[in-house]
Amino acid sequence: MKTYAFITGSILLVLATCAPGTRAQNFTATGGRALGLAGSSILLTDAYGLFNNPGATKVQSLSFIGAYHTQYLNLGLNDARLGIVMPIGQFTTGLGVMYYGDKLFNQMQISGLLVDEIGFSRISLRGNYHQYYVQGYGYRSALTLDIGGVFTLSRQLSLAMVFQNLTRSGLWGEASSPLNSLMQIGLSYQPAAQFRLDMQLEKTIADPVGFRLGMEYQINEALSARTGFSPTASLAALGLGISWKNFTLDLAGNYQQQLGYSGVVAILIHKQVR
Repeated sequence: MKTYAFITGSILLVLATCAPGTRAQNFTATGGRALGLAGSSILLTDAYGLFNNPGATKVQSLSFIGAYHTQYLNLGLNDARLGIVMPIGQFTTGLGVMYYGDKLFNQMQISGLLVDEIGFSRISLRGNYHQYYVQGYGYRSALTLDIGGVFTLSRQLSLAMVFQNLTRSGLWGEASSPLNSLMQIGLSYQPAAQFRLDMQLEKTIADPVGFRLGMEYQINEALSARTGFSPTASLAALGLGISWKNFTLDLAGNYQQQLGYSGVVAILIHKQVR
């Protein structure tokens, strides 16, 4: 029995330590818009910043987001994400939940953030509660802190930076095994109002530097087309955005050379508060 507990406990620690790093290489992004840009997410100033770059979280009214990710169809790795974002005075606040896994292993994350706009920059802190479960071993939890920002350099150029798990926190009771930390930096170039080009670098403690490039073209007020690739992750992506009144539907699919196809369906609903 002790041997079984030791083995399953070791599995938990490996999964808990490596899962964030795996996401950092392939699925740090949330939403069809970001995934249509091959995960180039940290410069997108929208409600999905709640899960992507907290400093990029920006809405004009109360907003609800939902996304369902089918990660690698052959492996059946799916997750669901829900969130609410709203402006309060000069600040933007948000609360989101992500669930990933099955009966054998699952992960839940609850995130809350506060964003402030200061001059040409938007800065945010995001706190996260993580809960991991392995069948036969039980639950383990952790608290992490992220910081992110977007800096408007000109009408055409923006810079963004994100640090996830800034405190190098680990599972409670397992402080010697910290969760992975991630640093991202990106640059966005918008030569025209309808077109943007986003470039993003990312680095975890254990993994080499990753690179992503995404392009978005707004065909008209209701329709946007996206594409992107990541040579370091062997990833290519396509996406489509459809907007109507206070509703936006984002669809995206990508192909990773070793792991196969993935897709996402995401919705964004704005509601005016009187």
